[in-house]
Amino acid sequence: RRRVLVVGPDEESRPWIKAIAGTANLPWIVCDKQRLGDRSVRVQLPALPDCRHAVIVDDIASSGATLAAVARTLRRSGFQTVDAIVVHALFGRRAEARIRRAGVRRILSCDTIVHRTNAIHTAGLLAPVLQRLPW
Repeated sequence: RRRVLVVGPDEESRPWIKAIAGTANLPWIVCDKQRLGDRSVRVQLPALPDCRHAVIVDDIASSGATLAAVARTLRRSGFQTVDAIVVHALFGRRAEARIRRAGVRRILSCDTIVHRTNAIHTAGLLAPVLQRLPW
């Protein structure tokens, strides 16, 4: 089985990237992100573990600029495959194409916003929480 690196796009993602990677028993990193404009992002990677496959996990993607910048940086650093998981796929016009051009092989998103990348169903996660609430 290949070793997969879980990648957070920015410091804001650190708590949940750490939790996701810890639960999956996978290595993880968080990028240093600089937003230069609405659709312009620069990222720097910290020291990288020995992995060739990365999965970027982001909470919200609209223009796709952050995912694309992280993917390009990972590919330039020698990663053979880069996938992405997005919680809320707001995806504006051309966002998915921008992400794919940057080298992302597969995009998976939660079904909280209807999109063709929906692959993570949230009803099973939310229903038990509703059942536990003191109505």
